[in-house]
Amino acid sequence: MNRLKEILLNDNWLFHKENEVEGCVTLPHTYNAVDGQSGISMWRGNGFYKKEVLFSEEDLKEKIFLEIGASAMKSTVYMNGKTICHNTCPYAMYRIALNEHIIVGKNLLEIVTDNTATDEVYPQMADFSFYGGVYRDVKLVFVPQQLHFDYLDGSRDGVQVRTQKLDGQKWEVTVTGCVINEGKDCEGEVKVSVLDRQGVVLEKTLSMYFSEKQAFTIRTEIDHPHLWMGVEDPYLYQVQVEICTKDGVEETRSIATGFREITIDPEKGMFLNGKHIKIRGVARHQDFGGVGNAVSKEQMEEDLSLVKEVGANSVRLSHYQHDDYFYRRCDEEGILVWAEVPFISILSDNKKADENIREQMRRLILQCGNHTSIYCWGVQNEITIAGENKEIHASVESMAAYTKELDADRYTAEANIYSVANESALNRMTELVGYNLYYGWYYDEITGLQKRLDEFHAACPDIPLLVTEYGVDTNPQYHSYQPKTKDYSEEFQLLFSDNALKAFEEREYFIGSYVWNLCDFGSASRDEGGKQGQNQKGLVTIDRKIKKDAYYLYKAYWSKECFVKLAGSRFLNRHLEENTITVLSNLNRLILYVNGQKIAETDNVDPMTQFSVQLQMGKNEITVKGFDKENREYADAQILYRVENPEKSYEYVPKEQGKNV
Repeated sequence: MNRLKEILLNDNWLFHKENEVEGCVTLPHTYNAVDGQSGISMWRGNGFYKKEVLFSEEDLKEKIFLEIGASAMKSTVYMNGKTICHNTCPYAMYRIALNEHIIVGKNLLEIVTDNTATDEVYPQMADFSFYGGVYRDVKLVFVPQQLHFDYLDGSRDGVQVRTQKLDGQKWEVTVTGCVINEGKDCEGEVKVSVLDRQGVVLEKTLSMYFSEKQAFTIRTEIDHPHLWMGVEDPYLYQVQVEICTKDGVEETRSIATGFREITIDPEKGMFLNGKHIKIRGVARHQDFGGVGNAVSKEQMEEDLSLVKEVGANSVRLSHYQHDDYFYRRCDEEGILVWAEVPFISILSDNKKADENIREQMRRLILQCGNHTSIYCWGVQNEITIAGENKEIHASVESMAAYTKELDADRYTAEANIYSVANESALNRMTELVGYNLYYGWYYDEITGLQKRLDEFHAACPDIPLLVTEYGVDTNPQYHSYQPKTKDYSEEFQLLFSDNALKAFEEREYFIGSYVWNLCDFGSASRDEGGKQGQNQKGLVTIDRKIKKDAYYLYKAYWSKECFVKLAGSRFLNRHLEENTITVLSNLNRLILYVNGQKIAETDNVDPMTQFSVQLQMGKNEITVKGFDKENREYADAQILYRVENPEKSYEYVPKEQGKNV
């Protein structure tokens, strides 16, 4: 993106909550970083951010916009004491034209955020913390004073790029946008160039007469482009869009785009450019230990590395618009994205909320629609948690139609709670249907999952089916010889996950799944599994310091990176002589040693392979060696202790009273 300049305003903000003393903070920032994750009653109210901004005479010769990456849940922006914006889209970027509100010299910029409960803004209720604050970057954007793209249309770029397959290997590139002229009318052109990694491969120019506001659409075709093939080959082109006059190039956009076609058959599954793929996905919240939703780029990179290591090919960015940086990195890494808005759990009776969720969807699509990785727009998640009725059906149907109107090229999708009947009208309102299924955790047995999948497919063979959530709360301090529901042990998470992964792999018709969740996350109202303020269904802890054993089980099922891992290393003290040693691996042959003695060898290796061993009293060294097809060796080792009595700290003891979500 070519602008005159951008200036980050993240440093040196004065901040205070209601009735508190002012202090200095750096953006991104949330005032619930601690109480949104700790189980201490989460404070909800107004946060006051204040900063002096200097402008010179030269600055004011340009067009200046204030860009706020996101602020939650509602926010009001003031400049020099006057209200200049009120925002009710808590997860979307927004901009404000500043010139009429600023002066040469010092200007006082204030942002007041408010995360108190309101019936005007979605989400209304959900199993995650509603953090308050200015939790993404704030910047000044300087653009040409006369001719520039539209910065106030709700989009990120002012330009939308779409690719579509035509006949054979011919593809169409469509570029739409709007040129704003704040000076004298003039003649010029909009020029589109498509560049691969070697340079320009095609160009097309549209002559225009630039008056106040001129929309444009430019279509061009390309033969045999290098296709974007997801994680295997995430090849991206650059589409450069220039506003030109006789004086030269006034402003430029450079937008990464890939050529990809996704088709879905309810019997045969999903195809990316004609190649069958199964969604092996993880769900992600924008949430990190100690910082809440004010995540840094480094922390986003850490999450992306976890996604890549585990071998996932898709991520569900739940339950709202995430930072644009993460979508861009998914484009570059070939990670398919399910994107969605927080139309979740319950309806609001306030009609303003209807307008609010539609505006959140509009901004999501305008701001993220250029991302090749996004294959669907999620219109609702468990919106029937309190039961179904005609009003809910009408709202979901309306949202699905509105979403399709905004973007006809991507799939509409939804995530239903398990109680939605197979025959429900909801399942005919979007093109993809997901179910959040927790068989063996909140209800029934774990094998109820297989039964439900097959029953749905038998009843609705024409509807493409995904499982959009499944998982169990797991505290890595808890362990069990006989894992069972609600013991919160790592061992039960392994059993639950293995059953689900087998079920998904065995069904050809099944589109794919998203494990809930990649990492533990803040949920202020939770108090279970030995921790308060967190949903512990992650494969990784909220601070990203512990990869639970199940993380490596997923890696064994999904990843092409050869490895071997001994589960149960935190189940350190064992009181029984006979023990099951669980090996997680994607190798071809395993050899197990106990205290230097070879105990077992097998070439019948599953992602989760188990051996029965005898432990001596005291210290025991367990070693596993694994071998790939070329007989290359991989190894892992752990120390276990045989003790006289059961380790009480491994057992979860339920509280007499506690809040379960």
